[in-house]
Amino acid sequence: MDPQWRYNYLIMRPLAGISDSHRVSTTTTTTSGSTTTTTTASGGALTPPPLEGFGSQVTGHAGGVFSTYTVTNLNASGAGSLANGVASNRRVIFSVAGTINLGGSRIEITGITNLTIDGNTAPYPGINITNNNGGFGMSVSSGSNILITGMGFINCSNEADGFSVTDSAHDVAVTHCIAYGNTDGNIDFAEDCFNCTMQYCIIGNHVNPPGNNTGGTLVTGRKVSIHHNFFYPRAPNPDEGERFPFAHFNYGSQAAGECKVDARSNLIWMFGRGNTHTGSGFGVCVSYGANGNAVNNYAYTPGSDVTNCITRSAYGEPQGNLYASGNLSGNGVNANADNNHAEFTIPAPYQIANDPPCTSAVKIRQYAGPLQRNPVGGTREPVAAAHFNDLPATLPGC
Repeated sequence: MDPQWRYNYLIMRPLAGISDSHRVSTTTTTTSGSTTTTTTASGGALTPPPLEGFGSQVTGHAGGVFSTYTVTNLNASGAGSLANGVASNRRVIFSVAGTINLGGSRIEITGITNLTIDGNTAPYPGINITNNNGGFGMSVSSGSNILITGMGFINCSNEADGFSVTDSAHDVAVTHCIAYGNTDGNIDFAEDCFNCTMQYCIIGNHVNPPGNNTGGTLVTGRKVSIHHNFFYPRAPNPDEGERFPFAHFNYGSQAAGECKVDARSNLIWMFGRGNTHTGSGFGVCVSYGANGNAVNNYAYTPGSDVTNCITRSAYGEPQGNLYASGNLSGNGVNANADNNHAEFTIPAPYQIANDPPCTSAVKIRQYAGPLQRNPVGGTREPVAAAHFNDLPATLPGC
């Protein structure tokens, strides 16, 4: 099956009884004499880019004979809830929009195969998961062929991830999601998970518990692609702006010569710790013996430690094996100076298109985050839109 057609089928197929809420809008301005009229109308569905990277073979529900489950309420559990819909060979869609507060529980995807959770089907402004009462949002473990798309993971507290892939889970793709305000990782790929992709997501601010150094996206799993994502620790409380991503080999496994993380064409805006983004954190870091490629990423900080944009030892920790090439610092430094290894080979089915930093930034502005657009004005959901509104029209160095 052609990758673009397959991906469009997975997350853009028309749904009976549910309006197509994720549309782009066009604005037309006409002037007649002294009168100016502006008309806004919804256009066609926003077609996402194809899946790429180590998770490019994910088909989700289309991997078997599947049923469709519709989430009809925002309850943490019970009939019509998201938690109740998690099962193998299933496509989960939404007829409601809003925030699901899990109340201390979490949505666990364990031992599940052939599953799609499609938040892009929710009406505008979309669907979020939170856990203000303490705990993770959603986790995937010991399952395979899972597609998570169009979801928000926000404000999960008590040192918890918004979303994580762990243990032996494999062939998992996370696309067009937004995660911010979580107190451990926003979106993490941990332990011995493998063959995973995160693409066209927004990773926002991270709330750092006292004495606990965590952050945006941690990769300790194997064969994980992180590409075309927007990393921006925007207010409120942008306490820690790093791990965009951070790959290490303190635990888990890594075969000789195997690429643990392939980080390409990400837009990293305002890295560094603290409200002023000091630069003392880092953008991409591959350390503690991890193997990684960092290619064509863009990174900028208003802080002083601008050379930490792409690094293999941000705080003096044991170095990793890093191939750094084509990366661009908006601060004008050599973003590839920490290169110390030949490129780790990525097999042909898992390769990512070669998008230079300024080119990929344009795609990220268009596609990152959930695909819903306001039928009036064509804008993203307000929090997601605010992240992009802070970007200058032309990035420094582009």
